[in-house]
Amino acid sequence: MRLALVSIALLLTSACDGDGDPGPTDSGVPTDAPPGTDTGTGVVAGDVPCEVADILADRCNGCHADTPRYGAPMPLTSHAALHAATVSDLSTSVYEMMGRRIHDTSQPMPPTTSTPLSPDEVAALDAYVAAMGPARPAGDSCEAAPDAGVMPPPQVGPEHLPCTPTHTFLAHGPSTDAPFEVPATASNLYQCFTFRSPFAAGAQATAFAPVIDDERVVHHWILYRTETPQTDGAVGPCNMPNDAAFVMGWAPGGTNTVMPADVGLELGGPDDYYLLQIHYWNVAGLTDSTDASGVAICAADTPRENEAGVLWLGSPRIDIPARATDHVVENVCPPLLTNQLLGPLTVMSSFPHMHQLGTKFITEIHPSGDASRAETLVEIERWDFNNQTSYPHVGRTLNPGDAIATRCTYDNPSDTTVSFGERTEDEMCFNFLTVYPLSNFPSAERRACLIF
Repeated sequence: MRLALVSIALLLTSACDGDGDPGPTDSGVPTDAPPGTDTGTGVVAGDVPCEVADILADRCNGCHADTPRYGAPMPLTSHAALHAATVSDLSTSVYEMMGRRIHDTSQPMPPTTSTPLSPDEVAALDAYVAAMGPARPAGDSCEAAPDAGVMPPPQVGPEHLPCTPTHTFLAHGPSTDAPFEVPATASNLYQCFTFRSPFAAGAQATAFAPVIDDERVVHHWILYRTETPQTDGAVGPCNMPNDAAFVMGWAPGGTNTVMPADVGLELGGPDDYYLLQIHYWNVAGLTDSTDASGVAICAADTPRENEAGVLWLGSPRIDIPARATDHVVENVCPPLLTNQLLGPLTVMSSFPHMHQLGTKFITEIHPSGDASRAETLVEIERWDFNNQTSYPHVGRTLNPGDAIATRCTYDNPSDTTVSFGERTEDEMCFNFLTVYPLSNFPSAERRACLIF
């Protein structure tokens, strides 16, 4: 993914991954689920050992369901599915690959945006793999805990908003009336759909909801805003303009967003353009996928009391030497600059961004500039380029006189220096804080704290 001048980050949550290197064919495995077993809602079919079934239901089956979702290439819902060959290596069974991926530091499962497996969960899965994926002993039945209940599905989508959406940005084919035909070879495809802005000057988003059409192949999406002219209704490769501004996004687990009653999210005006970037992850090689995913927005032309936008942190001063490990790029936004704020800022979310060489990321607030009192705002101990997300904050405030430190760490295994740039093979080090009210910035030009 390329990211240029990002300006609003609100929502991305945990995403699902594949079983290894993307491959072009479907495994075609049967799940052998007993009649009436709803494995797609987190209950594993009745032939997997109970402890393993519970872990898979809780940590994996949101994506690796009977009908896999969000780019997952195969189910993890039955003994037959776990003993099938993987998509990427026909000599390796799914349960063996699962055993590797839970220990993989570069492509871990669950993804880095999810809560890691507990030591007990890892031990249980390791024992299952070491025992060559045994079936549940005959006569054993898995019983739910006495206080366990069936959780209702999350209320996600435009129909669950407290307002009627005024605008949508959706994937489409050459004709905007037709869905996008997802290629069978789209194992890692970023596709962009461009629109002229429908918003009046001063319009604000009050709520928005994801529209997920073919959940089998949609890994995540991001909506950008730009002043660079685009062709209204075009579809094609994602060549991001320099001023591309992150507006909102979705990944598996993402929910509807409703702004506080006195806060509206800036949307630009009629001279802007929007780009909907969708990451398609058709590792299974599906040949029948068409998609019209995107976002539905409730917009208001009358501004609310507080307008939310971005404080842009980080540094484009990046030169990572060849073969470097643990190379650090850091920017500290000092009290000298934050003292120019006209009042405190409420921090709604962080959206960290690096490319493929990133390994760790952290942003800290130093109250009154005192690093010995550092408060972690967001920390990512295992960076994953394919699972970038927004981190919501509750009760976090940036006060005049505070310092903000952003630190990016990289490993460069190549034989050449890697510098700042927009291409995926270049690097970035940014955190985009969604904050309000924007009126507490002395000017729009000062809504950034970067080292050049």
